[in-house]
Amino acid sequence: MAEGERGAALVPAVATGAWVSVPPDWRRLYEETRERAEAAEARAEELKWAEVDARCAAGVWRSQFESARRKRLAAIEEAKEARRTAKDALALKAEVARLRGLLAEAGVESRRYRPMALRREVARLRKAVPGAEVQARKIRELHRALLKERDDTASLRRLLRETVWRYADTRRLRDCRRRQ
Repeated sequence: MAEGERGAALVPAVATGAWVSVPPDWRRLYEETRERAEAAEARAEELKWAEVDARCAAGVWRSQFESARRKRLAAIEEAKEARRTAKDALALKAEVARLRGLLAEAGVESRRYRPMALRREVARLRKAVPGAEVQARKIRELHRALLKERDDTASLRRLLRETVWRYADTRRLRDCRRRQ
């Protein structure tokens, strides 16, 4: 159905085949428009509540995600701690084997003397710790000095390179001045 200039609908006349202007049915147009508007409002309301539901669901998923993430990070830390403990246990196992070997060399075979020998070995190792710390401190100081020396050497090389370049530039300028 085509519309005319003043809102009237143009419809084909059955008998003549020409187009005839018919006044629009305002009530029907009003009802159709009102129905479309009500449907749009209902759809907007549905979308609004769908958005609210989606936001609620997103909040739930976000909190579950954060909870799972915290649990995962805690599990990772726990696994790292277990690995460290296992490594320490292996190191202790090797140390126990070494101490048993020392005890065997010392001729201490009785089970009655084993704990005492172990205590003595622990005491000896504790006495050796301060000396090892002093050695470590000296090594760190020597390392710092070496790094400083490397930096100083690099600085001197840069200065030497710059001096050689400047000398070459000065010599070139002097040669140019002599030619003139």
